[in-house]
Amino acid sequence: MKAVVIALALIATGAVIYNHCATQTNQVDLGELWSAWKFQHAREYTVSEESVRRAIFEENYNMIQAHNADETQTFKKALNKFADLTAEEFKEAVRCMDKASGVHDEYCPSAVNCPTFPTTSQTTWDWRTKGAVTPVKNQGQCGSCWAFSTTGSLEGLYYLSNKVLLSFSEQQLVDCSSSCYGCNGCWPYVAMEYSAKHGMALEKLYPYHAYQSQCNIPKNISLINTNTGYACVEQKSVDQMQAAVVQQPVSIAVEADQSSFQFYSSGVVTSGCGDSLDHAILIVGFDLTQEGSNYWIVKNSWGADWGNQGYIWIGADDSANQGYGVCGILRCGTVPTNK
Repeated sequence: MKAVVIALALIATGAVIYNHCATQTNQVDLGELWSAWKFQHAREYTVSEESVRRAIFEENYNMIQAHNADETQTFKKALNKFADLTAEEFKEAVRCMDKASGVHDEYCPSAVNCPTFPTTSQTTWDWRTKGAVTPVKNQGQCGSCWAFSTTGSLEGLYYLSNKVLLSFSEQQLVDCSSSCYGCNGCWPYVAMEYSAKHGMALEKLYPYHAYQSQCNIPKNISLINTNTGYACVEQKSVDQMQAAVVQQPVSIAVEADQSSFQFYSSGVVTSGCGDSLDHAILIVGFDLTQEGSNYWIVKNSWGADWGNQGYIWIGADDSANQGYGVCGILRCGTVPTNK
């Protein structure tokens, strides 16, 4: 009974306990923490798998503790729903973009003839406060990040054009964009080509279910014209990304298969990820007033129970990764257009 009471207490305090525990090893019974974590995330295992998953959980716990105790780190990690996954398992779970061949940039085939966006003097920006961003969504066990990044950018553009915030259907893109591979990945620019040609259904009329099926757009609805095309953002340029973000939310890609993403909790990620892009997300703003800690405000699609309420702050530094930026964030920016 005592263990159950402690477990429920841990659950009740949620991420606060996880953050606290990650730096207070001597005060935590890992068995009780493991039980509380399983309860909170509704995990059940076979007897043989239980010992394996608990060992992974404890290894991740110790890694998080060491990271958070390092005063040179600019961000914090915490136990979350990915805590029972190895690095390799997490890498496989989150990958939703593959390299292209025979193009200028295998990680960003759309990065050709990018326009020059008008420069801006804005040093802070946040489309969330301006009404152009829908709540954080969750792609679940489907490699459809590209669809969520695309709908986020389309939702922003539609709001700017119509002053109405609509939530568009990721499932439509997963099921109906024949140039994509559903839960096996795609590129946002390809999805933007689809939306420009066909239009988009509202999410409530074509809801998401995290697996690919036959295209089944309701026959009694009119698809909404969202865009006529797309444009890329100049690579390796904080100034051009800043200029593009001030115009509208920007679809971008990052390398997310590292522990900096797996266990991100708060702060600014300035290291710990490369530029081998495998995950599409959305820049909705920035803060360039923090000397040494300038950052992009990035909306993810792993649910609001991940990261900072579904968001991650990524350093705005064009010296990282040979100019491609922290996590490769300056390598493949794309926006839908109406021209």
